[in-house]
Amino acid sequence: MDLYRFFDADDRLLYVGISLHAAHRASEHGDKPWWPDVERMNVEHLEASNRREAEVFEREVIIAEKPVHNVVWNQQPVSKPVAARLEWACQLCGGLIKDGDGYVELPNRERTRHARETSEWEAEHPWPASGFRCLPVSELEKLPREPHWWAIHRGCDPRPEEDGYWFDVGRIRSLAEVIDWTAHLMEKNWFHETDWSRLLYRINRLGQPACTGRPSLGAMS
Repeated sequence: MDLYRFFDADDRLLYVGISLHAAHRASEHGDKPWWPDVERMNVEHLEASNRREAEVFEREVIIAEKPVHNVVWNQQPVSKPVAARLEWACQLCGGLIKDGDGYVELPNRERTRHARETSEWEAEHPWPASGFRCLPVSELEKLPREPHWWAIHRGCDPRPEEDGYWFDVGRIRSLAEVIDWTAHLMEKNWFHETDWSRLLYRINRLGQPACTGRPSLGAMS
């Protein structure tokens, strides 16, 4: 498990987090309003036997160092409430998805792509003996995208025959169902490598998980 810190040009601590692959986790923060202030990222490898131990260390660091943009453990305002019913939009056509007409999916090809690109990136950025790795923003921009969850109409799926983890949108329409699915997925050993947290951030901030933009089919290959 890694603990990472983001700093601005004045060495002010902006954010602290933990991840199985901290460098790859950084790509999820690109849509945060404070991301343009990030000048560098420091990564520390933790000798934690499990995620719970790592979270305890993370909490202690946040309380002691008071990063500007951490909310949990840092006495900062809570976010907006979520909508009562979540409406999902197809990431390809942009139309809203009715119950039974589409699903939230993590294609296996995304996990395969991420594993390959991660192996290549790690080979180019070996850990130093000190256990600390300092990365400039220019290197963060080269990090592999995390395995991507998407919502899609059954009729829009370009590869419906391929394997993946999926469930109908009708099963995740409320906050309670979001929590249930998150708890269930956390039992999967591959879950923490995916961008599910980006989905949660969008629901939490906007009360709306509908996807924006229409990536080309090649972007999902």
